[in-house]
Amino acid sequence: MSQPDREYLESLKKRYAKATKKERGKILNEYVKTTSCHHKHASAVLSGKRQRVKRPIRRPRQTVYTVEDARALEILSDWFDGINSKLLRAVLDACLEPLYVRGDLPISAKCYERLRHISPASMDRLRGRYGCRPVGRRSRSRTKPGTLLKDQIPIRTRADWNENGWRPMAEN
Repeated sequence: MSQPDREYLESLKKRYAKATKKERGKILNEYVKTTSCHHKHASAVLSGKRQRVKRPIRRPRQTVYTVEDARALEILSDWFDGINSKLLRAVLDACLEPLYVRGDLPISAKCYERLRHISPASMDRLRGRYGCRPVGRRSRSRTKPGTLLKDQIPIRTRADWNENGWRPMAEN
């Protein structure tokens, strides 16, 4: 923090300590507008509970993996029966190089290098981001919940019972 900034903050702190509640609100609003920090943080700084520290702006990490990587993982996962990321990582250690060298896996050299170092967690994030599902595979079950089969399955009820046991179902 520069010298004028420190002097300005010190003068505001002195005014803030002596001010009434209404005046403190005005001082606080003034400080928030000039520094663009949050009200809670500004009140803590002006009351002396916190020190104002100028930090570098945090930016999100740069994306490393691309759609090509996601598609390659999709193909590999399909080849190895849709195994999970941890097992796929172990398979990549053993099989990625021969698949790439023979030309069975159509990827670029940069994609190959990225796949050599990808972690299981990064695989999961990549699959989630690009919505990759195994190629040519469907989910295990296609049964929908509900009453689709209700009329097709004969169910015996108490009305179907006679003294000798179950009576035959009525022919339709």
